[in-house]
This record gives sequence, structure tokens and C-alpha cells, in this order.
Amino acid sequence: MNIKRNFSTILKNKKFKFGSISTAITIILIASIVTINIIVGELSNKFNLSIDVTKNKTFSLTEESVNFIKNINKDIEIIILNKESDFSNQNEYFMQANTVLKRYSYESNKIHLSYIDVIKNPTYLQNNFPNEELNTNSIIVRCNSKYKIITANDIFDISYGYYGNHIASSKAEQELTSALVYVTSENQIKISFLKGYVEQDYSSFSELLKKNNYNVVETSMLTEDIPEDTNAIVIFGPERDYDSKGTFKIENFLKNNDKTLIYIANPKLNESPNISNIVEKYGIKIKPGIIYETDTKKLTSSMNMFESICDYNDENFTKNLKSSDIPVLL
Repeated sequence: MNIKRNFSTILKNKKFKFGSISTAITIILIASIVTINIIVGELSNKFNLSIDVTKNKTFSLTEESVNFIKNINKDIEIIILNKESDFSNQNEYFMQANTVLKRYSYESNKIHLSYIDVIKNPTYLQNNFPNEELNTNSIIVRCNSKYKIITANDIFDISYGYYGNHIASSKAEQELTSALVYVTSENQIKISFLKGYVEQDYSSFSELLKKNNYNVVETSMLTEDIPEDTNAIVIFGPERDYDSKGTFKIENFLKNNDKTLIYIANPKLNESPNISNIVEKYGIKIKPGIIYETDTKKLTSSMNMFESICDYNDENFTKNLKSSDIPVLL
């Protein structure tokens, strides 16, 4: 048998020719697809290749956030304490939040996003954040030694109802941008809430200030002096008038022209001559009286005339607002 001649005959066979070409094309196509997938995968880790087609741009960052991110010149870590798949697959809100988080790293090569599985890395928290109480899904934004912790509750608006609680919306961008401002800022305004005269609960006000990157502390007027590096002090609805000792500390603090006093009066405090004397020196005179709304269209409830929606009567109050259509409750 002439093997060489038989092999030559096989090569000239049409079925072999077309079959071989088909196989070669298939192999080339598979190799091309694999290569493209690898390239796209690498590019998607570095660049945002997706387009947000949702009506409200729920997967995009606002122009304000993008402009701030592009001016960051410090290396920042965004650390999510969970595997990406477990974090993102919990529900649609976590998936949306994860997409928003990834856009921060797409917008700047200074921002590095990572996922830490604390179950597989049990010593990570002890080695890096030994004094913090952290849970699964917590987010840590860190720049050098300065960091801010964001919980899962922080990035969502939670609706509390009779039949249980549920996530109403996401505020991941608001929290993340705020955290970036905090860790990158070198000078913070320090605000001290003064305690010792039966103040009202100011926790909501305090948290609001913290979220807007103020350095918020407390000062006991009975045992402490107001720290010199404090920029503003808050007297939040005391039920007792200040004594001479407390009054002296406030007046001494306000001697510097760059200091600020925020005073929220308490209607239960009928007479407060010492506090009244302090604010009167700055052009404010406190008098007894009642203010109530007479326009029913502005009332939030027909049963309460002391809670109403206010108008903006001076453009100084609106010139720096994103929208002057958002009402203010008084």
C-alpha cells in the first residue's frame, strides 16, 4: 500500500478540505471570543464601559460628585466587608449601591475599591481596625490614617411600618461623597454641643452635622472648658438657665470674632436672664410670645398650627441651594 499516495488523496478530498476549514474557523472564533472577553474584562476593571439608561440615572454619579472625584490627588481606599457577589446579590438596592460604588473607582485612578471577606480573613479587622465595631456589608473609606465607616443602614433610606421595615431608596452616592470629603479634608470646622443644663435631645442635629463633615464633639459645662480649637458652640434647648460659671465660659469663648454661637431656645424655660444677656450683646433680644400659622394651606396638619411650610423671602437663603422648590418646615 502506498501510504503517501493515500494521504495525498485524503488531502484533496472536498469533505476534508471544507471540514478542516470549518474546524479552523471555529477554533479561531473561539480563541477570538476568549481573547475579547479577557480584554473587555480587564478594561471593565479599569474603565466604566456601561451606559446608564435608567430614567432617573440611578446607576450614575451626579456632576457634583464627578467633579469632586476628578480633583482628588490622594490615594483612597473604599473597602466593602463582604464578597462582591454576596454584597451585590442581596437585592436590587444592594446591586444598585454596588454599581454606584464601582463608578467611584472608574472616575479616578486615585480611588481603589476592594472587597474583603472577613470570614476567610478573620484577622483583617483586628489588624486594621481593632477598636471599631464592624459588621458584614460595612463600608470603610480610608485615606492614609484617616477613615470613615459607613454601615448598610447609612446607604439606604429605611421605611419603618406596622408590618416591618424595608428599604425605600438608596443614598449610596450621598454617603460615599460625604465620606470622601471627610477623609481628604485637612481642615474641619469643629462644633461643640454644650451640656449640663438639661438640654433636649440633639442627636439628629448632631448626626446631620457629622454627615456633612463637621467635627462634632460635646463639652460638659460643669466640668470642662470649651476647647480653644472649637469654631462654633451649640446650646440646644436647655431647661435651666446658665449660672455665672457657665456664662463666663461662653463669654470668654465668644471674645474671638471668628467664633459662633448657635442657640436653640426651650419654650419650657420661662426666664433665662443669663443666656438672654449673652445673646442681647449680639443684637438679639428674647421676648415671650407665641408664633403660629394662620394660613391653612401652609399647615402640615389641620390639628397643629405650630408646624407649617415657610416661604423664602430673601434670595440670600436660596442662592446656594440646589433647589429652592424644596420646602422648609418650621
